[in-house]
Amino acid sequence: MPNPLDIITALFLCSDGFVQQEIALKMSMCQFSFPLLLPNCDTNQCTLMLWAMRDIVKKYRPQSLSESKGFIEDRIVLSELPMISFVRLGECSSSKSEILNKLLSNSQQYHDTFVHRNMECGDSPRAISNGLTEITWYLPGGNTNIDIFSQPVAVANLRGDIESFETQYSFLCQTSAAVFVFFDDLDSESERSLLTNQNHKTQIFLVGNGESNYEVLRTVANKLGLNNNNIITKKKQKNDADFIHYLQCIIRDVVENSAMKIPVEQMADIAHKLGILVDEDSPECQTAKRNAEAITAEIQDILKYKEDQLPRQGEIWKELTWLQREECQLQKIGSKNIEDYKSELQKKKKELRKKQNSYDMSTAMTCFINAISSPGTERFYFLKWMRMNLDNMSRVKLSDLREKYKEKRKNPENKEEIKEIDRQISNSSLGTEHFFREMGQIYEASLSLPQTDPARQQLQHLPKLCAELLLDGFPLELVDGDASNIPLRWVSDVLSQLSDLVSPNRKILVVTVLGVQSTGKSTLLNTMFGVQFAVSSGRCTRGAFMLLIKINEDMKKVLNCDFILIIDTEGLKSPELAQLYNSYEHDNELATLVIGLSDVTIVNIAMENSTEMKDILQIVVHAFLRMKEVGKKPRCVFVHQNVSDVSAHEKNSRDRKLLLEQLNEMTQAAARMEKKEENKSFTDVMEYSPDTGNWYIPGLWNGNPPMAPVSVGYSEAVYELKKHIIKLLGNYECSAKDILDFKEWMENLWNAVKHENFIFSFRNNLVADAYMRLCTEFNKWEWEFKTAMYTWVTNAEKRISNFGTIAVKAESSDMREFLTSLKSEASTVLSTWETRLLENLRQYFKKTEGHVYLVEGYKEEFSSNVKSLRRELERSVFNQLTAAAEITQEMIEIDQIKENHIKEIENAVWGLVHECWKNNDQIIFGETELENKFHKMWNDMLKGLPCYVRLQRTNFLFSQTQFGKRYECSCDSFSETLPLFLQLEVTVARHRSGGKAEPRSPKSREIYRELSRELPREFASPRDVFKLETQLESLLKDFGLDQHYTVKLSLSKILEIDEKTITDLPAKCKSDLPWYFLKKLMMDTKQCTLMLWAMRDIVKKYRPRSLSESKGFIEDRIVLSELPMISFVRLGECSLSKSEILNKLLSNSQQYHDTFVHRNMECEQMAEIAHELGILVDEDSPECQSAKKNAEAITAEIQDIHKFKEDQLPRQGEIWKELTCLEKEEFRLKKVGSKNTEDYKSELQLQKKELRKKQNSYYMSTAMTCFINAISSPGTERFYFLKWMRMNLDNLSCVKLSELREKYKEKCKNSENKEEIKKIDRQISNSSLGTEHFFREMGQIYEASLSLPQTDPARQQLQHLPKLCAELLLDGFPLELVDGDASNIPLRWVSDVLSQLSDLVSPNRKILVVTVLGVQSTGKSTPLNTMFGVQFAVSSGRCTRGAFMLLIKINEDMKKVLNCDFMVIIDTEGLKSPELAQLYNSYEHDNELATLVVGLSDVTIVNIAMDNSTEMKDILQIVVHAFLRMKEVGKKPRCQFVHQNVSDVSAHEKNLRDRKLLLEQLNEMTQAAAKMEKKEENKSFTDVMEYSPDTGNWYIPGLWNGNPPMAPVNAGYSEAVYELKKHVIQLLGNCESSANDVSEFKEWMTSLWTAVKHENFIFSFRNSLIADAYMRLCTEFNKWEWEFKKEMYTWVKRPHCCPHGRQNF
Repeated sequence: MPNPLDIITALFLCSDGFVQQEIALKMSMCQFSFPLLLPNCDTNQCTLMLWAMRDIVKKYRPQSLSESKGFIEDRIVLSELPMISFVRLGECSSSKSEILNKLLSNSQQYHDTFVHRNMECGDSPRAISNGLTEITWYLPGGNTNIDIFSQPVAVANLRGDIESFETQYSFLCQTSAAVFVFFDDLDSESERSLLTNQNHKTQIFLVGNGESNYEVLRTVANKLGLNNNNIITKKKQKNDADFIHYLQCIIRDVVENSAMKIPVEQMADIAHKLGILVDEDSPECQTAKRNAEAITAEIQDILKYKEDQLPRQGEIWKELTWLQREECQLQKIGSKNIEDYKSELQKKKKELRKKQNSYDMSTAMTCFINAISSPGTERFYFLKWMRMNLDNMSRVKLSDLREKYKEKRKNPENKEEIKEIDRQISNSSLGTEHFFREMGQIYEASLSLPQTDPARQQLQHLPKLCAELLLDGFPLELVDGDASNIPLRWVSDVLSQLSDLVSPNRKILVVTVLGVQSTGKSTLLNTMFGVQFAVSSGRCTRGAFMLLIKINEDMKKVLNCDFILIIDTEGLKSPELAQLYNSYEHDNELATLVIGLSDVTIVNIAMENSTEMKDILQIVVHAFLRMKEVGKKPRCVFVHQNVSDVSAHEKNSRDRKLLLEQLNEMTQAAARMEKKEENKSFTDVMEYSPDTGNWYIPGLWNGNPPMAPVSVGYSEAVYELKKHIIKLLGNYECSAKDILDFKEWMENLWNAVKHENFIFSFRNNLVADAYMRLCTEFNKWEWEFKTAMYTWVTNAEKRISNFGTIAVKAESSDMREFLTSLKSEASTVLSTWETRLLENLRQYFKKTEGHVYLVEGYKEEFSSNVKSLRRELERSVFNQLTAAAEITQEMIEIDQIKENHIKEIENAVWGLVHECWKNNDQIIFGETELENKFHKMWNDMLKGLPCYVRLQRTNFLFSQTQFGKRYECSCDSFSETLPLFLQLEVTVARHRSGGKAEPRSPKSREIYRELSRELPREFASPRDVFKLETQLESLLKDFGLDQHYTVKLSLSKILEIDEKTITDLPAKCKSDLPWYFLKKLMMDTKQCTLMLWAMRDIVKKYRPRSLSESKGFIEDRIVLSELPMISFVRLGECSLSKSEILNKLLSNSQQYHDTFVHRNMECEQMAEIAHELGILVDEDSPECQSAKKNAEAITAEIQDIHKFKEDQLPRQGEIWKELTCLEKEEFRLKKVGSKNTEDYKSELQLQKKELRKKQNSYYMSTAMTCFINAISSPGTERFYFLKWMRMNLDNLSCVKLSELREKYKEKCKNSENKEEIKKIDRQISNSSLGTEHFFREMGQIYEASLSLPQTDPARQQLQHLPKLCAELLLDGFPLELVDGDASNIPLRWVSDVLSQLSDLVSPNRKILVVTVLGVQSTGKSTPLNTMFGVQFAVSSGRCTRGAFMLLIKINEDMKKVLNCDFMVIIDTEGLKSPELAQLYNSYEHDNELATLVVGLSDVTIVNIAMDNSTEMKDILQIVVHAFLRMKEVGKKPRCQFVHQNVSDVSAHEKNLRDRKLLLEQLNEMTQAAAKMEKKEENKSFTDVMEYSPDTGNWYIPGLWNGNPPMAPVNAGYSEAVYELKKHVIQLLGNCESSANDVSEFKEWMTSLWTAVKHENFIFSFRNSLIADAYMRLCTEFNKWEWEFKKEMYTWVKRPHCCPHGRQNF
């Protein structure tokens, strides 16, 4: 077999510069060394591999940045780091490379960075690799307990004897801060002269073995001017660990004190002097470098550079994007003609294209296009140089801006400056994609020019240029990430040119990736297909990029295609985009596009819970149903990142099935809305199988970056996924498309996406469907109400118009009395209809079908609308009645006036006639004179009428008012509109004053005050929390953890501890757990003990090869497993290290771990052997055996868990759930209907009594009697009993669950087994049985007994139960706080337990509370267990149900610091559980639980999977809303965000803006909630909950150092959790309020839970912003509706003119 070094050398020699770069990058990621100087045996020359290392970028955190959590990110060849070189002179018995590996590995994780002789094939003779000089780097992570060196350092290793490779040795001497020369002896003169003749400034260290000639060594040292510290000898009696430690100390000293730091780039000059080749010296590379630098050297300000050199993108392109969308969606058309509006948009587009064409081609773009037009490899070099140079510039710019951002944020007054810096950060990215984007815009703009225009013709080659690059493997930007648009003509023409470049009808298949931001999408594609998409924390990919991979001949037969097109997308739910109004639209459009384009879509998910992608997927389904153009059925594969548990696939099978059921339901809702009801399930639209469509992949890193290698488990899992995807593509029913078909498909799909508007802006089909149903029903009720009132008013107007006639004389003789009676009658009718509508609404929300619960949040709004409608109709009816009465009254008066006026007119006319007759004899009047005389008489007569004068004056005054002018009321058009003006004034005054100022007129104020009385009353303001101070050291001592964390005991230190050491320890230390353990370990005894009991609690999960295909697993308690055991012993002295050989035997090639052989056979049988040999067994104690018998007496009877619960634990289950419903209904009165409230409450009380009576009717079961007796045992026996119970019940549940899962899998294969599947599903849900069920039964027994008379013996016998439970709580056993099955607190039981606890401890004992909250399967319980040494349940899926509390006692030293005696730790079940998501009240369940635990806590740990915090946003702001609403809440809890499985050292720094943006969104939601609750003094999230984006977020690496089941716990995880613990303790110490005593905590919990039970509306709601926006819309709509109605009312009541010109009264 060849030596691995020969293989590496051969690979590099046979590869071009780009492949060398890729190999070096991958080797660096895997923490393998790679060539610095590459020898060529043909030419006997070596080459400095500068270009090969150019692409390596490293991130690290030196100790100086540890506190600030800053980091350094730099290209490694540009970093000024000291280099330490290791060489060999002559023969050497020690393996230099193996020593180097140990030197660079910490105590937890050994890694073979360098190939050494003791590796597989490492001892094979080297053929071509002698003279090879390898390099690697040690980079610190900022953790003093893990880092070997506090500063970064490069390490070089020369292969072969320096006597044969003087050039390489000389190079190392001139570039290194220190050179370590390994040798056995220096007897040869040539060897000595080689050392002494070198001219160098570096420090030389001579490393020999104990047999070296000391005199010769001393002579050489004197010639070199070395002191004793530079001479290192490894003596036989010194073991490897001590020797390595000594070397590390020397190197640490060199690194800290050396001034010699030469970047690799500068080493090229030294190489040239020594005749060493440099790989960058090729003409193509140097020309490309000059071309790239000609462009990038001009960049000073990135933003300004973009504006000057790349002017066609940016705002112009964004405006064009908007116009293109508006052309499709016509959102702002208003009342314009469609064709005119479209012409207007086209004109604007032409103007923008004209503006783009007005720019000259910039110097940068000219250089860029010329460079990528270069022949051969020169353009590849150019693009690589461009990318690296631009990355370097952007990195420096971003680093400066982040520092500014951090500084400015310290002062809250710098808001505008912060916004400006934030904008600069968003726009500071500059990459080659910006140049290609500009190229695309230049081309698209040129197409608007005439075809004969020379400017257009000169640019026709650009698509072909880009197509050639795409064919060569360079990515093409498909979706512009800044404008969220596809430059369709540009991309289409590139694809057309690509089709021309390849042979006709070349087929392609498409694979895309989709997922939430920061879940590792690009890394997955890079690993799977060997591509190079951008990878980083945060939003590293913007938009979407596509990349072409050519398929070789063998694979063409399998896939029936020539190319695979890979599309990488930016992360969804980005905090940066979440602040934009159209962020949902952006995410949904992108998801629809990429899924529509793909043949297989990889849906990437952080950890196990899939709910985060549910909304996105079902929006995609909705869009596919709506778009005619979509005609294929894509396939999707769910990939769960950072899941290493072998049981994950099996344990999450039900959750996957439940998720599919929810997606089916949403698909049906979407299909119903789109009238496509033939689509019954999600799989009708997208192809997905819950059995084969989910893949669980472990974390990328095997340990903690920056020194962690890539995990082999990750690579293997991705490889298996790749095989599955290729299989899917190969089995695809339809043949692959050719490139032109794909182009056409993309155009159609994007046009369809652009036409969509409504659905992309929506969040959830089920909500939309449920809301539309509710609106439809409400509109129907509203129409009935209005119709009825219209009919009634019409009849009433008839009665009024007939007033005074004989037919209605009996009604009333006075119009006022008659009008009053009609109004009273109207009020009665209105009240009847209002009650009917409210009852309709109540009945509607009682329905279980139609997802009514999803719109529960709108219930109050619709109730308010009913009341508003009643008031509106009341005003309208009263106005119409009053107007009709006034008209009738005026008609009577007018008739009288008419009669009087007719007489007056007749008299005046007759007077004129008489006058004419009288004068007829003297004067003969002409026609004109007579007409003038008549008009004069007529006008004089009219002016004398009083009614005419009053009407003219009133009309004139009203026409001068604001209202009259607005509606152009003239004197001639005056009507009865004055009462309506009064109402308008109320509306306008409220709108202008924001609901604060009152209207001016007295009548308006009266109406406004009446409305104000109906608004929700304000609640009491929160109480202040008390203040505390703490010291970390005291708390550590209190927990007995100071010895764990302040002193790191190595194995050698432990072995130095003898009996005398322990005896001499102070008394206090002897009781300390670590020392007690050592004492037990080290004291001599004449007997040995089989540690059977010690191993009882160990449960292991593993997957034998026989289950690998089915992804099954075996989970068993290790002492019960029948496994073969292999033993290793030693006889006499042995030169080999047996234990070391064993460790290597049990370690794989990637990961070495110092472990011991497991006792891998059934330990139960060992006990018998042990007894025969006289070996003690630790389980033989009387207490342990007695407890075992008691536990087995209970568990042995369990055959069927479900039946056992019904028979032996009958008081919980359905009875307790019914009681829970009754308790909540008693507060919320959701189903009161038209019943009297007090009667309804009495009815509920009666039902509760009946249920308690039923509970009391059960006898105390045998199991419960045994259980209570056993936990009443004295001493340690009850502790043993509870442990035995837990282990036995776990074993039973494990077996039962395994059987049920197998049945479930079998039944799921046949879709007709729906009922059986549901039954098994129910059994799985009910198959859990633990000690908590026995304690729950105990609580129900006790609570039921309280309904009996106090003198009843049955009640008196049970009064000791709370004390029994309080004693266990005091001893560290957990108490179930919230029952996870019924979602309720047994309040009296828990309260009495806490009361007893208060009595057991001294009076006024204080407690502080720490809780954890997070989405299911994000590892919430594990941090608590690690942090506080407790044992909450940990597993995949929903392992914790409800909430459990546990008490930790504080020692005397810490009491002074924390001012408390106990800490209460509360662990909660995961939120957003797929199992609960199918229930109608899942939001309510999550929000209630979150509010309770946050309200109880002094510090809440909010646990999050990976970087992205958006998953917890809805939960947190609901908590805030609830706190604002509840009178009982009076403190301000603190929260800490803990991001699990994030090992990148740059995460804290890079996510600072995202955290700030998240806080801004939470602030906005808090303001919306505060406005709704009339508590507008709360302006921000931090007014309600204490949180800082600078110190409130913690990034914790993965739990496992490798891949379970053989992976040890990661030391980085433990260290990070320890730092978090210190911070939490500091927060508790700085609490403003003093701790509560146990009684106060009990009272607080009771008040809080009572408040939670009172809440109904808000807990069923999802988002305060949605509620606020909906209320605003309702207000605006009501205003518009009122104006419309008022106008119509005015018009109807206005006097109209008859055709003949006479007024129609």
